[in-house]
Amino acid sequence: MLGLRGEFVYDDHIFLCGQYDEYGYRETKTKIKHHIPLTDELVKDLRKLMKVNGQGFIFSLDGGATPVTRKHIFKGLIKAFNNIGITDEDIEERGLNIHACWHFCNTELQKAGLTIQKVQAVTGHKKPEASIGEAAGNGRPALTLVKPQEDDKAGKKRKAS
Repeated sequence: MLGLRGEFVYDDHIFLCGQYDEYGYRETKTKIKHHIPLTDELVKDLRKLMKVNGQGFIFSLDGGATPVTRKHIFKGLIKAFNNIGITDEDIEERGLNIHACWHFCNTELQKAGLTIQKVQAVTGHKKPEASIGEAAGNGRPALTLVKPQEDDKAGKKRKAS
């Protein structure tokens, strides 16, 4: 995500085609380019960052010219953990880091009912046999993520409890 540029943000997905690390901008670790579906809410958040950073690097402190560092992201993660009551000692003991969050996301997607192939298509963790990450060669994600809507009965039950 450090290499995500505004030019690769679309109305319902991002196109992941590179990464940024200590060696500069280069191919992703897996060398697989893929489309990752996003919720409307997440696209809106990315568009807010694009108002500041334009078509350059989305996560940037200098107007999009260079991306933030991994250290910057990690410090933000630690702060977020601390804000919800997870201490630095807990973080160390539990081995919480960005990669652990990635595994958590994969697990939650599977618990939500996505097949392993669909999780792979969304995360790009492994390339499935068929190109599930893209619909029939049209450069669009094969999946669409939507925020679940509560039905009236479920909403009423939650309010009552």
